[in-house]
Amino acid sequence: MKRIQSGAKPQRLGRRDYDYIRSYHPQIYAGTVSYPKFPPEYLTDNTNWNPDQNREGQPFGCTNYASTMLARILGVASATVDAIEAITHANALGGYGVLQSIDAARKVLGWFQWRFVIQATGRLDYFDAFRLAQMSGLPEPRAISWGTPWFVSWEIDMLNGRKVMSMPTDKELADIKANPNSQTWHNSVLDGFSSRFEIAPNQLLYRDKSWQSTVGFIYFPREVINVVQNITSTIAVVTTGTPPPAIKRIPLPDWFWSLWDSWLGWAY
Repeated sequence: MKRIQSGAKPQRLGRRDYDYIRSYHPQIYAGTVSYPKFPPEYLTDNTNWNPDQNREGQPFGCTNYASTMLARILGVASATVDAIEAITHANALGGYGVLQSIDAARKVLGWFQWRFVIQATGRLDYFDAFRLAQMSGLPEPRAISWGTPWFVSWEIDMLNGRKVMSMPTDKELADIKANPNSQTWHNSVLDGFSSRFEIAPNQLLYRDKSWQSTVGFIYFPREVINVVQNITSTIAVVTTGTPPPAIKRIPLPDWFWSLWDSWLGWAY
């Protein structure tokens, strides 16, 4: 298995970015309604698409694959990696931003109508915020574009045949906190969750596709997602064709700290 290249960028939030929970579930954001209930399983990737970005000549094109997968899950049959690469030149440029890739697919190719950043809020940790962002759009199928550091410990897991990703090491987390550019960054897609996966029966996991066909799906426990999503410049985005009751932007503190990091030269 070839090492994943840094095809994504540490991502800063913009003051004009939209917040999913604030926009679609203001009562949950305000803490005035009860905690949502989730089924034991919800998965949206039925595409049978299992690409390998390295073998296909796009080692830096992970954002192309992620945006294409989001669109295919939403039913956009015309979505292809070549189409988005022709717009963004993500692979040719040696990497691209997650939000910028989605915006190109949305504004130029018309694959999406809306995109929202998913944030933890109140009683919802990131894991459950992801689940709510997917399920509250039913019957529309949704997936999540996830831009994260791609830790060496995850590569080791996969090389050793482990598909449930382990917690990054203390050193990896310290390094990424000190400088997000100290790690490789990658854009993958989380398509749903289950406690029924054969790989780890009775363990609730999120399923992820990372564009390495020899590996297929990999899986993330709640605690790993929550730790990784708390890393500055990690981002999770859901795309949709369903408008919210009222659009709400990213809260000021989240936007400010993301901007602060970009001033330090860390974020895309």
